[in-house]
Amino acid sequence: MKLNFTHFVIGMFLLLILVGVGAKFMTTNGPGEYDEFAQCLTENGAVMYGAEWCHNCQNQKEMFGKSFQYIDYVECETTPEICEAEAITGYPAWKKHEGGNSSFVGKGTQPLELLAEAFECELPLTD
Repeated sequence: MKLNFTHFVIGMFLLLILVGVGAKFMTTNGPGEYDEFAQCLTENGAVMYGAEWCHNCQNQKEMFGKSFQYIDYVECETTPEICEAEAITGYPAWKKHEGGNSSFVGKGTQPLELLAEAFECELPLTD
């Protein structure tokens, strides 16, 4: 059976699709750049309070990328009683919880360097 040019082009197109899907799978399912940092923040009592509609909250989440999954996060729109009890008045708000006490670290989008210092976590070097 002889392969004609059309079959060749279709085969190459399908191969490119498979390679693209594989590359997307690898980038979305691999470890995040800040996984260890985010885990350290949570282990050291960091809690971020925010709201889904909050633009600054979305910016803060994007700074962590997929590593945000390790951040202890409270959605104030769905759990307003928690945010009221913590006296959250703006988003995002970062608090440090330790030994039954809590203290504000900052309101608004916080630089990762500030969070690293406040929670005594090592920020990974980036390229």
